[in-house]
Amino acid sequence: MEYKAMNRPAVAKLAEKVDGCRYMLVTVVSKRARQITQEEFDKHAKFVAERSTDRNGNSAPAFLNKNEVKPVAKAVDELWNDELDIEYPPEFSQNKI
Repeated sequence: MEYKAMNRPAVAKLAEKVDGCRYMLVTVVSKRARQITQEEFDKHAKFVAERSTDRNGNSAPAFLNKNEVKPVAKAVDELWNDELDIEYPPEFSQNKI
């Protein structure tokens, strides 16, 4: 899925993937984004000590490729394509009416 803006796909459509609960939407996407970040960090751990410098002289960890899709966008894409297994907390079903 190609993203032209942050609101694609729409939040309401994404919330349908988690029973319409925006809280669960944020929780699921943020948890997966953290996992993606950690996976990328682990994959490139030997390069973390190295620094790359952009044209302004600012340094950033080498594992962060500025041209890659950001972790949150990847997590949203995975949720949208039903690639995530969502584990609902026990209190989630108790609060539904």
